[in-house]
Amino acid sequence: MDKRQLTKRVKALELTCRRGNRKALGELVAALHHSNPTVRTTAAECLGLLGIPEAVTPLIKRLNDHYREVPLRVTESLGNLLEGKDSSPALVRMLQDPDEIVRIEAVEASERIGDKNALPALRDKLIDRSPLVRGYAAVTVAHLGGSDEIRTLRESFNKERHAFTRACLFGAL
Repeated sequence: MDKRQLTKRVKALELTCRRGNRKALGELVAALHHSNPTVRTTAAECLGLLGIPEAVTPLIKRLNDHYREVPLRVTESLGNLLEGKDSSPALVRMLQDPDEIVRIEAVEASERIGDKNALPALRDKLIDRSPLVRGYAAVTVAHLGGSDEIRTLRESFNKERHAFTRACLFGAL
């Protein structure tokens, strides 16, 4: 596929998304398997924005895509699609992704979903190697766990040395 054809394909997917064409599920799912990562990324984003529940399984299958942007958009879309439902075990696994941004998206998606079953995995993120992930996790743990998590958050605050994470923990308390 040359650059012109690729641009045309991505624009067509974006148009489908802007028009809110929920009947395009098959086309968008097929685009998740396209050889070009930009097409896969656009399809993942569109599926989340359109709110098509049947897209959850195909999106989960793209969580391990080798191109960084794809799992990032997939995680974001799953957060939108699963909001108010139980989180997917695959989404919880994304909290372990080597990419810091993917882990942050997984934390944010867990918060949007509001699934308290994800709390143990989120508590583990309070000691993540990334101060950004730790900060986002603190806010999410406080939001999902409420007053039950104050002791855990206070202990993390007392041990934390990074300014951003401390500020997040302080705000969470």
